[in-house]
Amino acid sequence: MKIVKSEHLNLYSLVLFCLGLLLFWEWLRPLHEVIPAASVSLLILFSALVFLFSYVHITAIISIPLYVVSILFIIHSAHFEQSIFDLQWIVVFFSHIVHLVQALLSGQFYEISDVARTFLFLLLFCLVGYLMRQWLLQRRNVFPFIFMTVVYVTVIDTFTPYDASLAIIRVVVIGFVLIGMLQVVKINEREGFYGRTQIPFSWIAFVFIMIVSALIIGITAPKSEPQWADPVPFLKGATGFDNEETMTSPIKKLGYGEDDEQLGGPFQLDTTPVFYADIETVHYWRAETKDFYTGKGWEASNGVLQPFTGELSTPLYEENVRLDEKEAMIEMTRFQQFSFLFYEGQPTDIVVNGSALPLFENTLTGQVSTQTEVVQNYSFEYEYPIFSIEELKSSDRHSYPSNIERYYLQLPDSLPDRVKNLAEEVTKDFETAYEKAKAIEFYFTGNGYAYETRNVAIPGRDDDYVDQFLFETKQGYCDNFSSSMVVMLRSIGIPARWVKGFTGGEFQEMLGDGKRRHLITNENAHSWVEAYFPGSGWVPFEPTRGFVNPFQFVSTLNDESTVSEQETGQRERNEQNQMDEKNETTKQMTSPFFLKLNVKWLIISLIGVASVVFIVIKSHRRIAKRWVLYRLANKSFDIHFDEWYTKLLWLLNVYRFSRKREQTLREFAQEVDEKLAIDSMLILTKAYEENVYSNQAQTVRNNDLQKHWQIVINKLSY
Repeated sequence: MKIVKSEHLNLYSLVLFCLGLLLFWEWLRPLHEVIPAASVSLLILFSALVFLFSYVHITAIISIPLYVVSILFIIHSAHFEQSIFDLQWIVVFFSHIVHLVQALLSGQFYEISDVARTFLFLLLFCLVGYLMRQWLLQRRNVFPFIFMTVVYVTVIDTFTPYDASLAIIRVVVIGFVLIGMLQVVKINEREGFYGRTQIPFSWIAFVFIMIVSALIIGITAPKSEPQWADPVPFLKGATGFDNEETMTSPIKKLGYGEDDEQLGGPFQLDTTPVFYADIETVHYWRAETKDFYTGKGWEASNGVLQPFTGELSTPLYEENVRLDEKEAMIEMTRFQQFSFLFYEGQPTDIVVNGSALPLFENTLTGQVSTQTEVVQNYSFEYEYPIFSIEELKSSDRHSYPSNIERYYLQLPDSLPDRVKNLAEEVTKDFETAYEKAKAIEFYFTGNGYAYETRNVAIPGRDDDYVDQFLFETKQGYCDNFSSSMVVMLRSIGIPARWVKGFTGGEFQEMLGDGKRRHLITNENAHSWVEAYFPGSGWVPFEPTRGFVNPFQFVSTLNDESTVSEQETGQRERNEQNQMDEKNETTKQMTSPFFLKLNVKWLIISLIGVASVVFIVIKSHRRIAKRWVLYRLANKSFDIHFDEWYTKLLWLLNVYRFSRKREQTLREFAQEVDEKLAIDSMLILTKAYEENVYSNQAQTVRNNDLQKHWQIVINKLSY
């Protein structure tokens, strides 16, 4: 007997889709462990929307725009903090999509950003909605989805902190109820009761009782001990999940963060813009320093928070450093919000958000902040240092202040002795503190050390972060190099501290006042080293491979003809910047497209494209009707009646008069006539059948048939 699958089982379909949504909900519950509850709620609402559209079988003309709006709203809520009406976030979103396509084509899947991952995740939701309709209404077989859900829940329960004890029970109950409901539907279809709308509650009650009884027996029945060894510890060990630190330290996104208690592990690049800087000279942008090394990362001791009075209470530089006056202007992009400042050199006068906003300074970390108000833009004057190598070498004749020794020679008791032994070995041929610091800085340029962002170790419970890098892994990024140099300097009695901020960023354009505009992104987040030398103050060092110290060093303050390797690197960088300025047009063409694109023209283009698409969608039926009339204009109705009739069937389908698989042509024609309140379609269909099965149709009132064809056309609306 032929089984007829009908769309009339709306009540069954509604119940089936509700159960399917509950089953899919089990895929979303574990997300509470890794993302905020508000984001999970949005995903659940989006899932309900997808299932609703799939159940109603809403047309793509309506569903696709609604899907697009919903996806954009969720992505904005999850990843962007500015107003949804601030169209700049859409520009950044499209840049993430471009990078997604590039990463997929190149096979570098680790380069996919969080925004792009969320986009793919939501697209997967839409696919699940389509598959659910196929499983529930077409194939009537949901077992593959139940099986995948069971596997997913058990894996999550095994390898993550999520407890799936109740989840397994819910999946089994919902799964068996779904299978029972589908069996009812199959019986109705097989017996031809597809028009029946009453649900056999006695059947459903019987199925439910059987499921509950099986669960009760399974839970309460005595259980024997496991016959095989538990494979989970082996699997966790083989995959590296036995390490608690590994479990709680997923791949991080590169950017500025304030928590540095646990360093290590890989990160993914993030090109999200942070701020624009209009500057005279390229420097590093400092935010704060940290003094206390724990063996796993860095913490800041409690400093005094006091009002910023126009200059730092504890100067960075002392009398043997030449200071040049410069100024800079900063414009935050608002993709990230900060209540503290990033500054160059030694700041003096600072104007935040266009007014004399009260600022506060942490006397120990050097962080300058508003405490509460988000920084949007600021300008400041600062003192740019030029260090004398002669003075740095002669600084050993002075002793260190007690407060410097107190904070900046600290090391944990657990630090392995071989770290100090290595520092002494590297510096044994040098006399002054400055020469020893330079020897340690230079040590990382060779000796097997490599810059690496992906395959970076996380120290275990008994590992020291610096010791692991120096002797075991020898590969890492700026945090590894800078922390190691600070610890090595301290181990031989040279005060040093860990500095956080950004590098100079990417050159954008020359401004009218001679300043240079640079864009600083999360990709420029960086850490470096400052060592203290009496008479000179805090001197920056750059141990990270591939980076050049941007600060200037001269032989003496009176003679700048002989310079150190850092100044050579700075001169090379300045020459490269001059080449950038001369080739500004070329550089703009090769810069990321969506960061350079004029937002105004982007909006106009998007509105234009959207308008064209809207017009086509809105008038597609009218276009289809005109196309049919155009194609048939030069064809005789008498001779080509079959083609006129088939074109009419196609046009009816465009107007959503779809012929069901089980309908004959006459049944379909009667349905069309009923909806249009005419009898012309049935007359045309009878003539078509006669024309197909006999040779008499061409002599049967063809003039009247053409009038009936025109009546159907005229009755169609758009």
